[in-house]
Amino acid sequence: MELSAAQKKDEAVRHDTAMLKSGRKRRMTDRFGFYVDGARGGKQISRRPSRIQVFLETKREQKWRKMLEQNSAADGGAAQVTHANQRSARQKKVLKRRVRKGIPNSVRSHAWWSLSGAQSLLECCNKNDEPYYNNLCKTAANLFKNNNPVYVVEDDIRNSKEYAVLHKHISDNYKWDNVIKEDLTRTFPNHILFDVSDKAAEDVSQKAKAHRTLVALQRLLRCYGLSNKQRKDLVPKVGEINHASDSNFQYFGYTQGMNFIAGMFLSYMPEDRAFYMLKNVMEAEHYNMAGLYSNKTPLIPLSWFIAESLLKKHLPSLHRHFQKENIVPSMFITEWVVTFYTRSFPFNFVVRVWDIFLYEKHWKIFYRVALAILKYFKKQFLESDFEQIMTLFRSIPIKVAADGDKFIQTATRRMSNGYYGDETGQVADDIIQLALKIKVKRKDIDDLKRQFDEDKDGHSRKYL
Repeated sequence: MELSAAQKKDEAVRHDTAMLKSGRKRRMTDRFGFYVDGARGGKQISRRPSRIQVFLETKREQKWRKMLEQNSAADGGAAQVTHANQRSARQKKVLKRRVRKGIPNSVRSHAWWSLSGAQSLLECCNKNDEPYYNNLCKTAANLFKNNNPVYVVEDDIRNSKEYAVLHKHISDNYKWDNVIKEDLTRTFPNHILFDVSDKAAEDVSQKAKAHRTLVALQRLLRCYGLSNKQRKDLVPKVGEINHASDSNFQYFGYTQGMNFIAGMFLSYMPEDRAFYMLKNVMEAEHYNMAGLYSNKTPLIPLSWFIAESLLKKHLPSLHRHFQKENIVPSMFITEWVVTFYTRSFPFNFVVRVWDIFLYEKHWKIFYRVALAILKYFKKQFLESDFEQIMTLFRSIPIKVAADGDKFIQTATRRMSNGYYGDETGQVADDIIQLALKIKVKRKDIDDLKRQFDEDKDGHSRKYL
């Protein structure tokens, strides 16, 4: 039986009272659900926002809700931002400005769903009477029904004979399922929705919720692993969904790194919607993130080539210094690109990047942000040798966490006046602003991609 809002509130109060009586304290989280004493949290995140911050955030939220409601009425009840082809020049300008300022966290789920075109994918997949995702869940349940436990941590269990017997029925085509299980507890371990550690064990109800989230994440990743094997039969090219060509997209099941993308979506929306968001960014031609995870990972060496070319053009002195110290793009770009910043950067920074990526439907923002990060720490890089540079690269996410939103706005062409970020977030905001000021056009990225394709093997060998 579903509890009412009042009953849920009473239950929460009783739970907190019981914890206080037992001498235990609830761990504090930031607005995104990360523990403030964790790797992505910090005391600065827990500070209360000022009145002007609350006022501006509320005002922006009201504007977004009004925009979503207006389009909901026009689109027959679906909370959608007007389709790109139907927007006037003024609407496009307003929407672009609002996205770059940062989508309010309270409406981010609806905005992402609308801006990404995932609704069109859902409609495409659900032409039959039975919902597409439900069918995949049933297939996964039957295929992996003996493939337990849900997630395995202890080596003695993983290496036991019983574990080997349970997995014997899984064919070579589904070995990727073992990788999913091992990646589950690595997905945002400092997030309240994913934490099943010993610290979470003190709060039994919260640990149970985290367990359910990991089960949902496992099911989602299994279903996507099955769906990308069946894509040609089950999801034909129709309407607005223009999938990546078969030459660029290969059936790969699951690859490490996808868990962070799926986990990010799952932290904002229901499981089925998170699945369609993941499938959309993987397979839609304008996102085509499948190239990061498919056979031979073609987008990774491409990202090295584009990053070095842009670095040479926009930051020539830093490029010369990196050459002198034998620093190549593969040493720092790889981790950023494989998870599109989601793995180690603070979440207030990550979601700002994804706001723009989902809206622009182009990889331009990834390279602008990468250049902004390099430019922001340029002075420190130029004063450092090889070992110091590599140490600085490892510390960058921590430095951004001290003030995350600053990075995103640095990447834009003009400062977004009146935006005070998510709570503090000054560094992240500066970097986003810096990124948006860096003049990298779609044509620049597309031209570099064509240059890379002309001698793909030669460019790939250069960075190996």
